[in-house]
Amino acid sequence: MAAYLSVEGEVDTTETIEAAFSSSKIVYLPRVTNPSGFVRCCREVGLRTIRGNISEPAEGLPEAPVRPGLILLPVVGWAGDGTRLGRGGGYYDRLLSQGSRRGLTLVGLAYEWQRFDNLPRESWDVPLDYVITESNVITCEQADHVGTGKEVAGL
Repeated sequence: MAAYLSVEGEVDTTETIEAAFSSSKIVYLPRVTNPSGFVRCCREVGLRTIRGNISEPAEGLPEAPVRPGLILLPVVGWAGDGTRLGRGGGYYDRLLSQGSRRGLTLVGLAYEWQRFDNLPRESWDVPLDYVITESNVITCEQADHVGTGKEVAGL
């Protein structure tokens, strides 16, 4: 599983990450300053704060050798077709456009109030498969659904 370290206004991932560690699951986190991939993490990994008050794993950790099957993504806005608005830097779109989406399930963690009827989608935007809010698990209508969905059931 890959997750993000939440910042103000985003769905807090602390408990999800902690539960994954407690269940002996492998957890990956993005290193924003090195957009080539995720890094494998554990409870003891040090964090550093970079621009925008974003935390990331400290330097020196190995890059993830494979892409995690389940990736939790931060959301600023979303639509039922899987379109996701992030913070505008395109980090996740660039990261997720590398390689195949086969076996990859993308889950946006959002609030119901962040939902839009529709949002513009650019050719480089990577759609979500599911959105989990405080009250629902939404299967996105026009997403590529290359994952099985079993990954979402455990969250």
